[in-house]
Amino acid sequence: MIRYFSVFLLLSFQFVYSQEKIECDRPDQTETPCIVPAGHFQMENGFYYVHESKDEKGFIYPSSLLKYGIQDIAEIRVEIQNSSTLLKDETGKNLIHGVSPITFGMKLKICAEKKSVPKISVILKTSIPILSSEKLKEDYPTTQIRFTFQHTLSEKFSFSYNLGGLWDGTQQKFFGLYTITSGYSITDNLSCYLEFYGFVAKEQDHRFDGGFCFTPKKNVMLDISAGISIDRTQPSWFSGLGISFLLPN
Repeated sequence: MIRYFSVFLLLSFQFVYSQEKIECDRPDQTETPCIVPAGHFQMENGFYYVHESKDEKGFIYPSSLLKYGIQDIAEIRVEIQNSSTLLKDETGKNLIHGVSPITFGMKLKICAEKKSVPKISVILKTSIPILSSEKLKEDYPTTQIRFTFQHTLSEKFSFSYNLGGLWDGTQQKFFGLYTITSGYSITDNLSCYLEFYGFVAKEQDHRFDGGFCFTPKKNVMLDISAGISIDRTQPSWFSGLGISFLLPN
């Protein structure tokens, strides 16, 4: 399956062409307020190694976000994640493999950037528990609302942030979420970012990450990223690679 998926991405990289410039939600945790152009399809794919603790490690291969633009003011979104997690306990090792609940959502444009007013959009999404592997099935939908903001500080620098919350599908707990990202354009097709983000509830989780993005073509983006938790006794960390592409209408 991975081999065929890799061939599909390679062919897309070779032959897909669009006049539009790609704007992605990945690889940082800060979602962009940009909307996929009307009538265009965009696919964003990430492959990750996640080290939660010495007793929990996993691979995500891939995490895919599919987007389709509607009238330049909204996009439809579908998120699919395939993963394998290795857990260790007193009884030995346990491998959990499968597809997490598929998530459906929409991003809506609120306003364009103007002077001190940032570009703003809102993302609404929810998972469907039955659309998942048996071992990863949730009891309830995981529902999220997220407001996205972006300031253009100069030709080189941008500043973005997200604010929102989610209702967990396993324990039905509410978590506030935030992200703060600073981006810098090194060249016309190479950029980097640094980011703080976290989830706020009784148990808080704050993290730091960074990475690079490369656009060899206007409609193709490659990325590399890594991050670490900053408030745990046993810090967790991740590293990842990604490829995204935008198809014409």
